[in-house]
Amino acid sequence: KSTTIRMLMGMLAPTAGRVRVLGNDVVTDSAQIRRRVGYVPERHDIYPWMTLGEVIGFTRTFYDTWDHSFCGEMIDLFELDLRKTVKQLSKGMLVKLGLLLAVSHRPELLILDEPTTGLDPIVHEDFLDGVLRSICDSHCTVLFSSHNLGDVRRLADTVCILRQGKIMVQRGIE
Repeated sequence: KSTTIRMLMGMLAPTAGRVRVLGNDVVTDSAQIRRRVGYVPERHDIYPWMTLGEVIGFTRTFYDTWDHSFCGEMIDLFELDLRKTVKQLSKGMLVKLGLLLAVSHRPELLILDEPTTGLDPIVHEDFLDGVLRSICDSHCTVLFSSHNLGDVRRLADTVCILRQGKIMVQRGIE
């Protein structure tokens, strides 16, 4: 699962075949893909010495489509203190920051790799509310990898089960 997602993000080259995301080849067009896709990894590697305000300012320079207003809404929703440094954040607040950075440029595709693992119930709900708000406000497609069937049921219209990189089952959720 994580290997497939890393390939979709152009972070890992496929060993065979070709992978395309939004019509772009992940090997030759990875920069184009990153501009059009938001990604929340299972583990966050955000510069620990930066304040949240600095991280947001740094990240937004990479995106012409950065939505300052939506970013502000997410800051308020997640109750983020822009003066805190990344290293001062709890796991839950770090996950919220990761989602904010992934959706504030209004991606066409949002890829979430086990983002709610280990979150307390309140932070978990806040995170899912943020994902739902992003989906509803921008009609973006979400690829959500999770072992939590409750999350899948809440967010998904279609579910695929992968085994060794191959789709074993694909069904719409009613």
